[in-house]
Amino acid sequence: MSKRKERATGTAVAAVCGLLTGGFALSVALLEFLVGLHFAPGTLVAQVAYFVGGFLVVGISAGVFSMRPAARKLAVPVHLGAAGVFAVMCASNLDATSVALVGAVMAGINVVAIVALLTSEDIAVGGRTDTSDDHAIDIGTGFR
Repeated sequence: MSKRKERATGTAVAAVCGLLTGGFALSVALLEFLVGLHFAPGTLVAQVAYFVGGFLVVGISAGVFSMRPAARKLAVPVHLGAAGVFAVMCASNLDATSVALVGAVMAGINVVAIVALLTSEDIAVGGRTDTSDDHAIDIGTGFR
């Protein structure tokens, strides 16, 4: 039976952090454009950068979650960049506590993602899990 890779918890954590970050960046870009919330400098370049960056982080995080090796190699610099962007957002909006707090939380999420990626190793496993009714009854999760 061929071996397959099993996703480590850290990989899943990093992917979820990335999807949160990318979704937030896309939201900021759209809200900046539609409402002008001033999370980022209200220039067209900043809005486009948040939009493109959000798509990049979402795409790479989806690749990490589906265990693509190339996406995993790209994820660390992307998360470092995202953490840097949100740290700058935090530092440049210290007068607006709510905006600075959002930036600090998002920077922290990306630091968690980097640590999770660097410390997790996906493992190769052989065989299959027994999901039969008899096994479910044996472990107390099935019905008789």
